[in-house]
Amino acid sequence: MALPVPHYYQILHSPGVVARVTVNDIPFYRRAVDFAMSPAGPFNHMIVPGDNVVVLELTPAPGPVPPTVTQTFDFRIMRESDDRVVFRAKWPDLVDYPKPEKGDPPTRYLDQDKRLPAVYTGRFEPDFENPRPIWLDAPTGAFPAEGTREQHDAVLELYEAFRRRDVDGFLAASELKLAEHRRFYGAIPELAPDVAKARYGEMLREPWNLDPYDPSQLVFERRAEGRAAYVTRKDGTPALQARHQTDPSQAWRANLLLTRAEGRWRIFW
Repeated sequence: MALPVPHYYQILHSPGVVARVTVNDIPFYRRAVDFAMSPAGPFNHMIVPGDNVVVLELTPAPGPVPPTVTQTFDFRIMRESDDRVVFRAKWPDLVDYPKPEKGDPPTRYLDQDKRLPAVYTGRFEPDFENPRPIWLDAPTGAFPAEGTREQHDAVLELYEAFRRRDVDGFLAASELKLAEHRRFYGAIPELAPDVAKARYGEMLREPWNLDPYDPSQLVFERRAEGRAAYVTRKDGTPALQARHQTDPSQAWRANLLLTRAEGRWRIFW
């Protein structure tokens, strides 16, 4: 199959708004910001054939918002060649809200009829051929929030490779993710095997303080009817993280998406 027509996302995110975005029930974006940000990046790997469902969950961030800040959250999916908008959802222009009830906290309202929290669901269908994400064909099923032994094994494979500074093990744990990336975006020079090995080998040789692996603190969110698991920590911090011993600007953080492939749970993004 030829590579799909490149599409990308763009987000405009202002302070005062905690945002969660899922695409086809796969977590895509979870963030609160201290200043206005506009992240962007490739998006094809999130798109499924046919109906695609985007859900925005917006809640108020704790603390006051400066009066000079215009609160907004704007999520767009666009075609790279001409910036044609395929999907857009913008708050506070999403839905009509009822008037505040007497006694409601005034700080929860942007104005008299736009408030947080807010939930918005939208849909789009791609007009181009796109590969099927590997998780879409995984079996459905249930698993506990604390995860199964197989799921922990998938996370531990990456953790232990980082702890040992084992670049081959690190790349092996990420093999499915890299393969998925190639299916949607082709051969990326910096992800070629020799280049990736040199790049990640250099990264692993840096002096890191790796947080201990504590399975009791991990949460395995059941997503897409159990086809996928999203791994985070109970306190909201990344599932795996390491801090550089001498350079505070450097950190390694990983929230992981798992699916069943080739008979076992593996990291796919």
